[in-house]
Amino acid sequence: MKITRLTPSTFEALTEEQLSEWLRIDSDSDALTTAMLVQSATEIVEGLTGQSLGESDFRIVFDRRMACLSLPLDPIQTVNSVKVAGQAVGYTLRGDTIFLDAFPAGPVTVEVTAGYGDPELVPLSLRHAIAVLVGAGYDNREAIDPKTMQTVANLCARHRRLVL
Repeated sequence: MKITRLTPSTFEALTEEQLSEWLRIDSDSDALTTAMLVQSATEIVEGLTGQSLGESDFRIVFDRRMACLSLPLDPIQTVNSVKVAGQAVGYTLRGDTIFLDAFPAGPVTVEVTAGYGDPELVPLSLRHAIAVLVGAGYDNREAIDPKTMQTVANLCARHRRLVL
């Protein structure tokens, strides 16, 4: 399976005000650095959880020929297309699983919009994990220690997306 993000996230999980308060800095100082750290931290949290925090479009290519496809992203907003060999195919969506109307003759390409539509809907523990990563990256510009990463992993654990 291959997942490609087609559009960038439409929002940041932390506001400038929240970030400034967390880092205890003036909101105008180091704006480019903190923006980069937030984006990087968001990518790390998304990787740990299998969730798209900001709304984005994705292409998922399922290499195996299966008529039942479990979508590896969460939360799914819409399924934009389901194709086999470039041709649209019929399907039914139940929860996070796509059931094809017929057994596919080759790899299946699914395009979806996934992510939370509103930053306030992102679970607080995931926003906390992003803040911890940003703080660690801001305070120590070279490396994030294993204890910090363990804290982040613990904050993300209950939101981890498992695909069978």
